[in-house]
Amino acid sequence: MAFDGKAEWQRAWHGPKLEGLYSIMYHGKLAASRNAEQGERLLKNLPGVYVHKDGTMDKVLNYARFVPLCRDGVFWCTKWELQVDRADRIDRSKHGTDQWVQEERSVRLVALWVLGRTHETMEEGFEVQEAWEPALEANPESKRFAEIEQEHHAVQQNDQTENAQVGLSAQAEDQQDEAAKSVPAEEQQHQEVTARAGARFQATGQNADMLNRVLALVHDFGMDTRVEAALRLMAPHLLSDLLEIEQDFREKLQGLATPQDRINKTIWLVCETDPAVKELIEAGFEILNGQRASLA
Repeated sequence: MAFDGKAEWQRAWHGPKLEGLYSIMYHGKLAASRNAEQGERLLKNLPGVYVHKDGTMDKVLNYARFVPLCRDGVFWCTKWELQVDRADRIDRSKHGTDQWVQEERSVRLVALWVLGRTHETMEEGFEVQEAWEPALEANPESKRFAEIEQEHHAVQQNDQTENAQVGLSAQAEDQQDEAAKSVPAEEQQHQEVTARAGARFQATGQNADMLNRVLALVHDFGMDTRVEAALRLMAPHLLSDLLEIEQDFREKLQGLATPQDRINKTIWLVCETDPAVKELIEAGFEILNGQRASLA
């Protein structure tokens, strides 16, 4: 989480294997390393996206590999220039690494740097691959990527639930149990989701400038109440980050052919930035519709 709601964006670097490059571009992000058993590289009990700061950026090539893509004597490797929110970093002080470790949500792709060398210009110490093997390239539409996202989302939900429960007093827990007995499980879940959505609306509504910019964005591109709900359901610091790139986002929306394309793109971006919105969006939509019906 960003401390005091303030982001701390800084430049960082990441050296991918060429076999994973298309998948990264397809998904538009770097996926966190979480499971060593699946071949993902990470320090023990330290999942996240591993990057280097400007001062150690040369080390990213230690994780890349020069590959002869075109069989013409030129070997290629790449590195990503990133922006990372250091307020959303993962503590790695006990692991003795000079890498930064970030939450996946706090890493943005900025630019792809490409380096080509021949046998004559290759420097000592770099890893070189003898041939390009297409079968090793990561398939971005593999079911495995969807399974990883589902597992990660489930872990996040469990963590949120456990954290919420820690703050309850014994008396409050007893009252909650008694209330639960008289309310069907499905209705109780709906009430809980609606309450969380209402709290999100209240949090973003406290910033008049932020709220007005959201309403203007929705109005200017002819988008509907679902988009307004999705934006207002974002955690305030994440919505603030999104509005920092509002001009770039507006240009992308202008390039889309239809209002429905803009709606789909915006909701997708919101849910990618703040996955909690996926669970809350229907409740948020109902709340906004109810408010407008009462004013009609």
